[in-house]
Order: sequence, then structure tokens, then C-alpha cells
Amino acid sequence: MNLFLDSFWRAVAYCLMPQVMALSLLPLCLLIVSSGLGIYFFWDTAVSQLQTLMGDWALLSSVFKWFDELGAQGLRSVMAPLGLLMLVLPIIIVLSLLSVSWLMTPAMVRLVAQRRFEGLKRLHGGSFVQSMAISLGLSLLTLVALIISMPLWLLPP
Repeated sequence: MNLFLDSFWRAVAYCLMPQVMALSLLPLCLLIVSSGLGIYFFWDTAVSQLQTLMGDWALLSSVFKWFDELGAQGLRSVMAPLGLLMLVLPIIIVLSLLSVSWLMTPAMVRLVAQRRFEGLKRLHGGSFVQSMAISLGLSLLTLVALIISMPLWLLPP
């Protein structure tokens, strides 16, 4: 138990270091900028194409007629942006995982190795391509798990 508590407090101390905070915010800032650019350039066309696709689908056209009968015509205009958001959100989450594994993990491993295990011999066994392949594979697995869990988003906690 003492080793566990020691590891916990070391992890807390590392999280409060300015270098670690900067490494944590860099992937977030990159994703905010790239998502913002994607929204700026592609949002309107994607929403209009999704509205066209949703209008052609027979099941949704009956749902839209039901909304019209209830007097909720405004819900028709909300469905396409909400659907697009539900499609894009898992991709953004997976990209955030990839960017953290690409930018933050190697730097954190070096930092911990320098500060805590300075006498440890480095073997340099893995390559950048192997690391990215493993990260992509695990991220695709995460994306599959996200897509499978999407129907659960509609249920309240």
C-alpha cells in the first residue's frame, strides 16, 4: 500500500509541473484549432448534405411529419446539426487520444526516466512507426467501442 500511495503522490506532483501542464494543453489546443477550422470550412455544407440525406430517408420523413403535427417544426432544423455532431464527436475523441499518445507520452516517459530512474539503461527497442501503428490500432478499437456505445447516449444516467 505504501508503494501505491508513493506512486500516487508522485503522479500528482508531476501533474503540477509546468512542463507537464504545457504538454497536456498542447494536444488540446491543436485539436481546438483543427476542429474550429473544420467547422468553419465544412459545417454548412455537411449540415445541408445531412439534411438532404435525412429528408430522403423514409423513416425520418415520418418522424418529421409527426413533429409537424405536434407543432414542433423547429426540431427539424435541429436534427441535422445534432446528427452531424454525433458523427463527428467520436472522431474528435479518437484524434485527441492519438494526439496525446503522439505528443505527450514520449515526453512524459523521458521526464520520468530522467527524474526518477536516471541510472536505468535505455534499450531504444521501439520505433516511431511501431508506436504510431499501436496507437492507431488502439484508437480504432476505441472508436468501435464509442460507436457501439452511442445508443446508450440517449439514455439518462
